[in-house]
Amino acid sequence: MVKENTDEKAKTANKDGSLLHSGEHLFARALQNEGLDIHVRKADTFRGDGRGFLVIREKIPIEKLFIAERRVNEVIPMDLKTETKTFDDINAAKLKYKDIRFNEERLEDTKQVRVVRIGDFDVSACKNVHVGGTAEITAFAIVSISYLKGETTVEFKAGRDAVFYLISRNDSVVSLGKEYNFIPSEIDKVFKDVSSSSTYWNDSSEVLFIKLIEQAGRDVVYTGRIDLSKFYGVIHDYIKNNPIRCLILLSETQLLAIRGKNNTFILQDIGMQLQDKKIFAGKISDDYLNGKITDYNKIVDILSGLPDKLG
Repeated sequence: MVKENTDEKAKTANKDGSLLHSGEHLFARALQNEGLDIHVRKADTFRGDGRGFLVIREKIPIEKLFIAERRVNEVIPMDLKTETKTFDDINAAKLKYKDIRFNEERLEDTKQVRVVRIGDFDVSACKNVHVGGTAEITAFAIVSISYLKGETTVEFKAGRDAVFYLISRNDSVVSLGKEYNFIPSEIDKVFKDVSSSSTYWNDSSEVLFIKLIEQAGRDVVYTGRIDLSKFYGVIHDYIKNNPIRCLILLSETQLLAIRGKNNTFILQDIGMQLQDKKIFAGKISDDYLNGKITDYNKIVDILSGLPDKLG
């Protein structure tokens, strides 16, 4: 009985893994089609927990990641068929497929190379199990994005789990649209307009701002053109009510960071590092940073190296 249960779990993990891995191939190709020169360091899709992880050596803009997600979901219903072929080495494979993707570090010149082709969309050197046709994937959804030491890690789902996640994500935006009277597909425009339109400076804008912080998924939040000074009060109240959290907010012109009394993250180290590089000027303490920035991109590079959760 134990063996049967083990075999069943293995079959499920293998099936989920094939959905995730084929989706990962489409996603990586979609990123390349956006003009990005990406190098996949690791793809972990056969974990057995219904989640996939992709580690890319480069820092990929978040908007490009979601453009690629949308493109994958456009390709999936085309039911592109998967074909495999084995070559004596990578050079032979490159002669056949000029645009083949492969990780040089995982290949050995003396071994044969198995190539997986998904319709006319992607061709890649790969040893893993794949779906027979892309329609089996059903859907692909990005669950989280993190940046560490210049690399991009994307967590994603495929199959029914991805469908449910996309529905939930859409419902959240629709709910915000109903509550604050805007068209859900224009949420990015609404968020940008918050900083330039006085009609938004009321209690509801503060609630929306905190909701966006809570749904960011990490403690470093990039807020675009928003004037953070307009939210000092609500941010202080939020941290007071969430004393285990440390929050770093970065706009195009300002950095604001507040640490709850029960959080152990040392903000002063970050402040001193930014100040030494002459890209931040302001107040620095163990639990508070506030000041103007002089080089947004350099600060983003440094903050991207921090863990998702501080403390």
